Amino acid sequence: MSCKMTWTDEQKTAINYPSDSSACVTAAAGSGKTALLIERVVTLIKGDPEKEIPTVPGDKFAILTFTRNAAE
Repeated sequence: MSCKMTWTDEQKTAINYPSDSSACVTAAAGSGKTALLIERVVTLIKGDPEKEIPTVPGDKFAILTFTRNAAE
């Protein structure tokens, strides 16, 4: 099963934030923070030449989560 997310403009900005910068995402519970962070990591690992997003090796990420559901 596949699920296509519809991102807000703010979420798109966070997903496409420059790869040479750290990012911190804060928002209300249930707003899609974990999905956004996963999409950002996938986008950075895959890269996107059209958006000038370079490929970043997976071992360059430090990702923290503070919820049980996200940790699972």
